[in-house]
Amino acid sequence: MKDNRLTIRYIFEIIVIVFSVTISFYIQEVQNRNEKLLLKNESLKGVISDLEKDKAIFEFAKRFNEMREKNVDTIISKEYAVNQYNITDSKGDMPMIPHNSNYNSMLTTGSIEFIKNKELFNSINEYYSTFYNLYKDRASKDEKLTWKYIEYLQENYRLDSIGIDYRYDGYSQRRLTHYSDREFDKMNDDFILKNILWDFKIWIREYSRTINEGSMNIEKLEGLIKDEINLE
Repeated sequence: MKDNRLTIRYIFEIIVIVFSVTISFYIQEVQNRNEKLLLKNESLKGVISDLEKDKAIFEFAKRFNEMREKNVDTIISKEYAVNQYNITDSKGDMPMIPHNSNYNSMLTTGSIEFIKNKELFNSINEYYSTFYNLYKDRASKDEKLTWKYIEYLQENYRLDSIGIDYRYDGYSQRRLTHYSDREFDKMNDDFILKNILWDFKIWIREYSRTINEGSMNIEKLEGLIKDEINLE
């Protein structure tokens, strides 16, 4: 009889231990999940901040590309003369400046897996992978064509001086590249230069289309993220 009581006692103690361990694991799992959900929401707020930075870059790039394309057109066209202003304002590239630290943090911590909205999950991954790769490709091509253009000018035209246009009311001080009238006249009839600029113009437009696509993606993502955060 005593042995039976001991056996029952041991069984009861084992059940208590197993139950306690199970409850402990469950509580820990719930805590981990809640922490991941909190981390996900905080990270998504950070993603919105990053998207706002991208949006500002895209808005600047749109104006910058419009300015470059307009000046490239005046150089290509026979209706306008090449001068120090359109040469200066057609130069310059628009580098990629990524803002993806919060997205990368979500990948590292695994909190991205706690996004409930599948459309948001797919869209945020597509933006920071597919779109960012396309964005990087366009920026790289833009840089190469810019330097091809600048190097051609360096190799084929004599630069007299570089000055600063203090009257310029643009994004920064404008440094004007001064060539002689004779050099500008040669540029007007330089079909190699104009072919380089035609390719440049096509890629500026392609770059601008990519930027416009990015701006639309941001509007969609910000709405989905705000809805996701409000779900919790």
